[in-house]
Amino acid sequence: MSLEFLDLDQQIEQLTQMPISEMFQKYGETHFRELERDTLNKLSHERQQFVLATGGGTPCFHQNMETMNQAGITIFLDIPSREIIGRMSKKGIENRPLFRSLNPDNMVAEFDRKFSHRIPFYQQAKIEISGDTVTAERIAHLIALHNEETSTDQDLRQDADS
Repeated sequence: MSLEFLDLDQQIEQLTQMPISEMFQKYGETHFRELERDTLNKLSHERQQFVLATGGGTPCFHQNMETMNQAGITIFLDIPSREIIGRMSKKGIENRPLFRSLNPDNMVAEFDRKFSHRIPFYQQAKIEISGDTVTAERIAHLIALHNEETSTDQDLRQDADS
């Protein structure tokens, strides 16, 4: 499976010529979420057959999850919070506007608080994979299974280790 990979935040940064963190600082989250919605809508209408990585808030605003579900196969990677925070820290927490001002002791609690509000949106994904050992091969396999089962419109809920 060879598909174009796009990152929604990178698309927004290219469009605005501004880092997301600076955009949050100058214009606030509301402005960013509107740009995010507009960019998502544009991509979903202009492109076919691609993989799109989104930030954790994307599905939760402006009917974005509905847009993504209508445009293609959505996948919720249900990964433990400590693993996600570790990944964010490796990439540079300063690039995560909603988390960069937190000290490490408060980060897990704030992440878990946000996650509990966002989970109903994430669970609308067509495929859900749980665990911290998710591989690209496993995801590709589940997408193939989903494509085979689309006639039954059955969602796939899988543990990464199964």
